Amino acid sequence: MTDFQNLADGIGKLANALPEAYNDGAKGTVQQTGKVLERIPRFINALAANFDIWIMKREAKVDAVSKLIDEKLENILEENIVSPEPHIAVPALQAIGYSMDSEVLRNMYANLLAKAMQVDKKDDIHPSFVENIKQMNPRDASNLSAFPADRLSLPIINLVMRNPDSSHHTVERNLFISNSLFQDLHQQAASIDLLETLGLIKIDYDNRSANDSVYQKFEKTLLYLQYLEKATAAGKQIEMEKGLVFLTTLGLSFVNICLK
Repeated sequence: MTDFQNLADGIGKLANALPEAYNDGAKGTVQQTGKVLERIPRFINALAANFDIWIMKREAKVDAVSKLIDEKLENILEENIVSPEPHIAVPALQAIGYSMDSEVLRNMYANLLAKAMQVDKKDDIHPSFVENIKQMNPRDASNLSAFPADRLSLPIINLVMRNPDSSHHTVERNLFISNSLFQDLHQQAASIDLLETLGLIKIDYDNRSANDSVYQKFEKTLLYLQYLEKATAAGKQIEMEKGLVFLTTLGLSFVNICLK
């Protein structure tokens, strides 16, 4: 059984939803042998020309992803399921093979493909979402998931070392805590930098939370305590420049499509 046969078998909901345009119009251009013609939806045949067969055979666990998609569509009415746009489905299916070892990333791709097959959600998907997932790791996904459903912003800080003469310099930038105090804040900062580069979040130090207590958790981190010790020993002060980080409109759409 070929990889594409496995893919067709796994995404059962999609096969049932194929429009007549694929059933009839593609006959003259899509040529396959007997059983394959019967089993493989014609939209998959159309996409197949763009697939890297080596990647699909060596990397992608098509059955696992197909089952995930099928589960996500289980409670969706058949009439609300449509064929995904090729510019979304092709790169997503190609990219899945590189993320199969990560349940978080695999699930994000499956969410994306499942939403791309729902008539009321497909237009909310931006083509950049596939590339965004390709550049992310599970930590980045976790940080995006930390934002509340009501889109409230979250606290972020820079650490500033202030000298006795009032001169100062920033020693740490964009420190962010999502779910636990026991996190590498340097890795967290790198994650926040990436998410801002992708246009999914915005960092704002011109504004801060009216609830100053939300910043107290930074004072309990090992990194802060280490800087506080160094500053005290040198007769200096360590201060927090307090700010906010929030989802952009694109980021909110990405969260709703790929993480929920």
